Amino acid sequence: SASTFPPPPTPRGFADLAASALVMLAPYLETPGRSPTLIHVVYSFIALPFLLPVCFVGRAPTLPSRVLSLRLLKWLGLISYGIYLWHWRIVYGLISLKPVRDTPGSTFVAVAILALGLTVACAAASYYLIERPALGFKSPRRREGAIRPAVPQPR
Repeated sequence: SASTFPPPPTPRGFADLAASALVMLAPYLETPGRSPTLIHVVYSFIALPFLLPVCFVGRAPTLPSRVLSLRLLKWLGLISYGIYLWHWRIVYGLISLKPVRDTPGSTFVAVAILALGLTVACAAASYYLIERPALGFKSPRRREGAIRPAVPQPR
């Protein structure tokens, strides 16, 4: 008799797997004394099943692919390196201001919204004023996509 294989996992199955791992491992990882490196590595592996459905989708659009194709998210992806570079300096700068430090409860939501706005503004400015013009210095060969494949192509 022919052996039967289980059906391949669905995007929902990957998300369920990641959610289960997160629920089971989060209390263990968030205990004092855990290595920050271990925490980052484990959380990265937990995030992987959430990303797989987006990366390996068929031709039919899925909810994650439709969400990620929104113009705002595409633009945020364009400036994401600037967001990465600027966010910590801006958050740290805001929370070190005397009025924010001295306010009881420190209006977290207001600081977070202000930090988000300033971070996106700085990231956009650095992208359009520094990063995009610097991309013009790439070699013309790379810019035109003239890099030859490693394996010769049939003619």
